[in-house]
Amino acid sequence: MRSAGILLALTLVQWLSFNASAEACTCLPPDMNRSYDNADHVVHARILGAVPAPSGQRRYLAMTIKQAFKGCLPASSLVVVQTASSSAACGMSLQPGQDYLLHGRNNGRLLGFTIMQVGLCDANSAWSALSPEHLQFLNTRYVCCNGTCACIGNDEVQCFVDPCQVSSCDVEGATCSANYCGGCNAEWTDASGGRVCLPNATCDNPERRYVANSPEECQRVRFACLEGEAAFFDECGCGCVPERPSVTEPCRVSGCSGQLCLGPNDGDGITTCIFRPEYACYRSASCEPQASGACGWTPTAELKACLAAAQQ
Repeated sequence: MRSAGILLALTLVQWLSFNASAEACTCLPPDMNRSYDNADHVVHARILGAVPAPSGQRRYLAMTIKQAFKGCLPASSLVVVQTASSSAACGMSLQPGQDYLLHGRNNGRLLGFTIMQVGLCDANSAWSALSPEHLQFLNTRYVCCNGTCACIGNDEVQCFVDPCQVSSCDVEGATCSANYCGGCNAEWTDASGGRVCLPNATCDNPERRYVANSPEECQRVRFACLEGEAAFFDECGCGCVPERPSVTEPCRVSGCSGQLCLGPNDGDGITTCIFRPEYACYRSASCEPQASGACGWTPTAELKACLAAAQQ
């Protein structure tokens, strides 16, 4: 790997420079869906270091691929990332030793290495700064490589009805695409390809895989859960949740401020003693087995209202 990187660097030094004049960086605000659709490659990568090049208008860095979310770059492969030398020209500041999510376009090959061109106009980010929504988006993509297609991060779900038929979006001109990776998902985009009408974030329980995002939709959609999952219906919609053994022993309140509701096998519940206003809401809440079979706070209207007020 090291010798290949050195050879690549020496060859790039002899590469002809790019003579186009730099322009101010102007583009639409980065959007995860638009960036994904417009990219040839979407990867989780680690930057190794700068590669010398004669041009002052472009920077070249070597990176290794940790996971590909689009395209056919295999894990552990060496790739050259190219970006403009300044942010005014939409160039990115990529730090060696750091992990990034990068959306890139093919810009040729050199000695068998793919060259990815990246910039500020896409939803590129330090990997550690990605939001839960963006991670969920990446892990529900349907990817094709060399004729083989599969869902990333989730199994493909067989839905009895097109999810777009039971979903709606009030954004003028929005279009819907059905996505069956991890659920019966209706994904809405505006005319520019940006995501709109996202599911309500207050209903994003990471353990619950929603196939419909409202009780009204649940009356019209039929779905089947995977083995080891159970169906659920709540005020946010319906879907599947991992099955858990039912709690046979009493639930218990724990945590320094009494903010945790634990089952008999959930550990000792040791937490830092930093009080938050929302912790007071649990003093009158019920700690008991939930529909999933695990212990938890019963999400009554009073508890939800108290938590919402405390977080304002």
